Amino acid sequence: MWIRSADQAFFDLGQQTSEFGIKLGAQFAFDNFLDIEQIAKTGRGFSVTPTAFPTRAPMEPFRTADGKPMWLLLIDVATKVKLLSKDGAQGLLAQADVRGNQNRLFSGILGTIGNFIIIEAPLFFGVTDGAIIDGQGYYQYDKNAVYAAGLRQYVVKNGATDKVFTGEADFEKNLAETGSKLFSRNLLLGRGAFQFAMGKMPDYHYATHDFGLHSESALEVWCGAKAAKLLAENEDYDAIKLAGYNYGCAFVDLEIKTTA
Repeated sequence: MWIRSADQAFFDLGQQTSEFGIKLGAQFAFDNFLDIEQIAKTGRGFSVTPTAFPTRAPMEPFRTADGKPMWLLLIDVATKVKLLSKDGAQGLLAQADVRGNQNRLFSGILGTIGNFIIIEAPLFFGVTDGAIIDGQGYYQYDKNAVYAAGLRQYVVKNGATDKVFTGEADFEKNLAETGSKLFSRNLLLGRGAFQFAMGKMPDYHYATHDFGLHSESALEVWCGAKAAKLLAENEDYDAIKLAGYNYGCAFVDLEIKTTA
């Protein structure tokens, strides 16, 4: 249970706290990779930007062993289906990959395209009771019962603006209403996206009762996780801001369907 919760913290922090984002509408084609790559490398072109930070620094990439800059793009299964259903992506992958079991159209594993390592993340299954992130930006482990860690989707009711994410109380109810829109929230990750720290060492507790016929156990963990935000100790740059926002992560939203 702890491992699932620890993994879910980073999915949720990326999806819930990223101030910068890209909205793809209802289509995801291969050309969108070129747009996303340009945005990541320049820091400009985001369709969602916070008022306090109209510009940001380019997203710092990871580096492979040979020095190649790479960004991670975490997508869910609905996003992958949208991409692979397009003729452009099918034609490109069919020509780029040799035929056989490892062909990406056959295997469904997208792998590396350009400067992106594309990872299909599982979907979140579980229950959320309360705010996922607290007022200081820390993930609230005790508010989420995680059955399977992964990306959450969200639904917006017809005529509303509030997002309700998978696992929250009204998700299924809102999704069933006519005109509601379901979105996937994918993540674009560079270096330095999150912070994680441990306090006390994890402590395992075990106790028996009723003459040893029954037992209970618990793992006590002292930790904190939040999005990495740089601190401007004196002054930040004027043209391109470096501090005060989620430095290494942005969201990529895709509309999946509208409830009939």
